[in-house]
Amino acid sequence: MALMGEFPIVSSNIKAGLGVYGTMDTFDATKQNNGARNPLGSVWFMPSPAQSGWTVGGGAPLTTQNGYAMGLWVKYVRYNSTSNPALTSTGGPVPVYYTDETFTTVTGVFSEGIPASTGNASSVAGWMLINNGTGTYGVGTTLLTNTLLNGNYVFIGISGFIPGAYLAAGAQGNGLVGASGNFTVAVVTGVLRPFAYVIGSVSSNIGDILATLPPF
Repeated sequence: MALMGEFPIVSSNIKAGLGVYGTMDTFDATKQNNGARNPLGSVWFMPSPAQSGWTVGGGAPLTTQNGYAMGLWVKYVRYNSTSNPALTSTGGPVPVYYTDETFTTVTGVFSEGIPASTGNASSVAGWMLINNGTGTYGVGTTLLTNTLLNGNYVFIGISGFIPGAYLAAGAQGNGLVGASGNFTVAVVTGVLRPFAYVIGSVSSNIGDILATLPPF
């Protein structure tokens, strides 16, 4: 089927009810558009619960909860990693990096980002929203592994409130930048490219963040 009609298409096909946090569309070279459900690299604004009434996991839309008044800019990309490392053990949205200047393909491996073979903090693309966490915003370890994920289409968060992200470092109030390794961030120590700020308390390397990348 051609890409036409209403967008974005948020299939939530891995776990129903999670929206962009539960969506991973399968890459299939035998299908039109290689199976992509949205234009590759397209950017969308997901309204906040205050605007749309949508809440992950249900619940009264008028409840004042974390992120209630903060929407999220997302981009539809392909996750495609050469080394394809295992996902984090704790789950949570993780940082990913652009692999080339089409800005449509991402990896969780710092050294696979541009420039190729070395990587750079400036190649950070955003936070991959689908994750293997077991909390409200995760799909669990059975439905999502690195093998199931690699090569397929996902949404990344680029600007706005993202709950329960995997931080591996930092504390409330810190700015974050990309760092060497897999799905890793570091606390800002110089004039780099902060792409998020820790907005909530951090426990077991998990904390709420405000992503700050531009919506393009």
